[in-house]
Amino acid sequence: MELLGDATGTESLDMDALRESAKGLAASEEELLLLALFPTDAERLLRSIRQRSTGEESLTDGAVDQTRDKQIREVVRIVQETGIGEITIEEEACASAFAGQPTQA
Repeated sequence: MELLGDATGTESLDMDALRESAKGLAASEEELLLLALFPTDAERLLRSIRQRSTGEESLTDGAVDQTRDKQIREVVRIVQETGIGEITIEEEACASAFAGQPTQA
């Protein structure tokens, strides 16, 4: 995984549509970003986290691959610590760029 500064030529994402479809699952902009970057894995991770808080399941049950879990957590850490507005993820032959909305104080 590599953080790139230029998102030229990458596909844009309708964050409002994603936000609407993620109601009840994504509790923050960071979680919404996870769903945009890793749709299947992030959904499983977020569902696992929600279920874990009710005592139903844990990450060690295999719901989310542990390596993928680490990658997702690293992206969240980067977003939270840097306050970046846009991130591009390149994996194999696929590049995805996502721009967040500024938080309102």
